[in-house]
Amino acid sequence: MNFELTPEQKMVQEQARRFAENEIKPFVEEEEKNHAFSLDRVRQMADLGFFGCGIKEEYGGNGMGILESVLLAEQVAKVSPSWRLPFNMQNIGPALTVQKFGNEEQKQKFIPKWVSGENVGFFAITEPNSGSDVAGMKTNAKLDGDEWVINGQKTWISNAHIGDWGLLYAYTDRDAKYKGMTCFLINLKETPGVTTQAI
Repeated sequence: MNFELTPEQKMVQEQARRFAENEIKPFVEEEEKNHAFSLDRVRQMADLGFFGCGIKEEYGGNGMGILESVLLAEQVAKVSPSWRLPFNMQNIGPALTVQKFGNEEQKQKFIPKWVSGENVGFFAITEPNSGSDVAGMKTNAKLDGDEWVINGQKTWISNAHIGDWGLLYAYTDRDAKYKGMTCFLINLKETPGVTTQAI
């Protein structure tokens, strides 16, 4: 078995290394000191195809796989672990989840905008009293006519205070335990009753 990277994968790796050195490293110390976050940089990464790995081309993907995403993220994380996060929030979390489990309308509507950076993604699982114990979450959702009403609190949700569309997990049938969890697509900026706060 050959574990060597292909020439194309080495090019991807080098592209990410250069980007991290030129576009992140000169600013990272000041940004971290001021807790600053650049949406423009997320869009730069998107323009370079960083969030299209593993995504079908009809949804804006670039024909590369998960290994290429890992290679990209690794090079970025060498300069700034924080800037590895957009790979999860745009691609590995929301886009791949919807590609695997969403219907065609959802795939067409949401995935291209995460891949392009037009929408800032997130996924809301962690709660104040459950942390990594996902089955211990308290957030619940009940159908009221043709709308779902969701009640609960999430914490430590990366991008929540700036996010557009993303994923939120809640119980729709607590008696079914983990099989009674549902993943919702939600817009944090436009859904009545939702409040977010940067920590």
